Amino acid sequence: GMIVRLDAHRPKAEGDADEWFENLADTLDFHQLSSITNDLVESIKADDQSRSGWLQTTAEGLDLCGLKLEKPSSDASSSSSDGPVMSKVRNPLLMEACLKGWANAEAELLPAAGPVKVKSDGRETKGEDEQADRLERAVNRYLTTTASEYYPETSHMLLWGTYFRGSGFKKVYRCPRRRRPVSEKVDSQDLIVSDTATDLKSCGRITHQITMRPSIFKIMVMIGAYRKTAAAPPNPEPNQVDTKIAGIQGTQATVERPEDKPYTIWESQCELDLDDFVPGGSRFKGQGIPLPYLVTIDKDNEEVLSIRRDWDEDDKFCIRKRMYVRYPYVPGPGFYGTGMLNLLGNSTMAMTAAWREALDAGMFASFPGGLIAKLGGRQINTDFQMGPGEFKAVEP
Repeated sequence: GMIVRLDAHRPKAEGDADEWFENLADTLDFHQLSSITNDLVESIKADDQSRSGWLQTTAEGLDLCGLKLEKPSSDASSSSSDGPVMSKVRNPLLMEACLKGWANAEAELLPAAGPVKVKSDGRETKGEDEQADRLERAVNRYLTTTASEYYPETSHMLLWGTYFRGSGFKKVYRCPRRRRPVSEKVDSQDLIVSDTATDLKSCGRITHQITMRPSIFKIMVMIGAYRKTAAAPPNPEPNQVDTKIAGIQGTQATVERPEDKPYTIWESQCELDLDDFVPGGSRFKGQGIPLPYLVTIDKDNEEVLSIRRDWDEDDKFCIRKRMYVRYPYVPGPGFYGTGMLNLLGNSTMAMTAAWREALDAGMFASFPGGLIAKLGGRQINTDFQMGPGEFKAVEP
């Protein structure tokens, strides 16, 4: 038989004093931590700056979805980049395409009975078939019941990540707080990768920007996931996409109450040259070659919270562990791929302009403007409201 344990750990032999994935930040001195923090913060900010154009395009693309309610103007005094407009309607071409693709993908990837199918290859026997059925039911029960975040997170990722932006991302890891494997979506604007990278395996640095409530931050410190620091109160700064989403929802992008302001955590899969933590029998010992580490930084205070080895203990090549899974729609040309926003964005703007021109033309035809003589200003009232086919006298 087979026993599958989703929360299993590698058995530790007697005499093992240290954990392989322990927090190395507790053993480094202040100068080493400061040097790592300065270099990594500067590198992450450069990665974030390299994708500023993509963030701006995404923020503008959210307007094309037409999710924000906008009342038409009463006159043509309101102008935009297209000139004076009254109607604010938007063509649903982009949103309709995203919803159709998302509905089909959700039906295939997120069925009610569970997404896992187990097949026994080779010679089929009754025992193997029963074992496969038990494994399939157990994993599906875990994903639909225990891991309650799997279905809603995957659904959100497919719609706004894969179809709208061109790439959806999932983060698969063992959560130290929930003490079980977790598969969560990562919004594209929160995954900071240089746009010059081509895929997740080849890029040298992957940073997840995490918005964390103060209570969760304190729990992570209490359980030993983060080291204790004299951190100042957080002061988060939303980017263009977060600000645009808050405007569509009718909420504020920042929290006004100081006690509720979340921490902004940078969790980065990067490469560091820390020769003291390389095993003695490794070929990389004393070579000055940077190896993969998982570094967590408090962005606002620029303090390192944890540093952990990011390769398996038995891996003699020290290959970085795979934490993120990418769900692309159309590959390239950049790292974030091509989505419906890129394919139908220009067409949606053209159709929106045509709709507005037609509505404004009908409005001007029904309620045309005109001229009034300066002598008419001597009247008591210069505002005229006339019904269809009605004429009013004007004083000379």
